[in-house]
Amino acid sequence: MRHKLVSLDSCMGGKFFEASMSSGQDNRKNIAKMKKLLCKAINLNLTQRQRECVMLYYMENKKISEIAAELNLDKSTVSRHLSSARKKLKSLNALI
Repeated sequence: MRHKLVSLDSCMGGKFFEASMSSGQDNRKNIAKMKKLLCKAINLNLTQRQRECVMLYYMENKKISEIAAELNLDKSTVSRHLSSARKKLKSLNALI
């Protein structure tokens, strides 16, 4: 299952995700704020390996098997890193 995230261009070098956004100044401000929070959460709360897996999976739309080959890991290890990263980010969301 692919998860959708908003664009992280402000901290990820101009790479984009699909996202459904409505127009409006307030919404753009909220999206910008969420981008900053998500970037900060990724950089401060995920391990280096989790960050690599998240970036390759979500930013570059690579498959788990491609990430595993690129990082010289088992597919199950990549899946575990992605799952752990999602859990960490979800737990941080509950604190907001």
